[in-house]
Amino acid sequence: MKPLGAGTLLKAEPSPFGVAMTVPQYIQYCLDRNGVKVVIVGCHTVDEVLEAAKYYDTPAKERSYAHIFSAGNTIHMTGRCMYCNHCQPCPAHIDIAAVTKFLDLAVQQDTVPETVAQHYWSLSATADDCLMCGRCEPNCPFGVNIRDNMARTREVFAR
Repeated sequence: MKPLGAGTLLKAEPSPFGVAMTVPQYIQYCLDRNGVKVVIVGCHTVDEVLEAAKYYDTPAKERSYAHIFSAGNTIHMTGRCMYCNHCQPCPAHIDIAAVTKFLDLAVQQDTVPETVAQHYWSLSATADDCLMCGRCEPNCPFGVNIRDNMARTREVFAR
C-alpha cells in the first residue's frame, strides 16, 4: 500500500478526508487492511524515517483514525487519482498512474524535487506524449480529469 498517499494525506487540504493524518495513523490504517502484514513507508530523509519509526512508540489511541471517519466528514475520492491504472490502456503508452504520482509529489513542494523530476523524465512516455484523446477518462472509477492532469504535468515539469 501507499501509506502516505503520495503526500496528500499529510495535509488537510489535499486529503480526501478533509483532515491531515499522522504518520502512525497512516501506518495503522494500512495494517488494518485484510492481508496487509508489512507497510513500507517511502522515506526521503532521516527525519521522515524517524517520523515513521514513531509508530512503535505511539499508543494505540493516538494511532487510531476512527475519529476521522466517525466525525461525519465527507470523503472526497472523486477527481483524485488512486494510481489504480484502470485508465489503461493508453494509446500513447503513458503510465498515467506514474505520471500522476510524480505530479502529486511535485506539487506538494514549493519547487519540484530533483529526484522526482529525474524519475518523471526517466519514464518511457511522459505527459508531453499525451494525445489528449480522452480514451482514458471513461475508464477511471474516480472521475479524474486525466487530460487536465496531463496538461498540468506538462507545466510543472516544463524544461
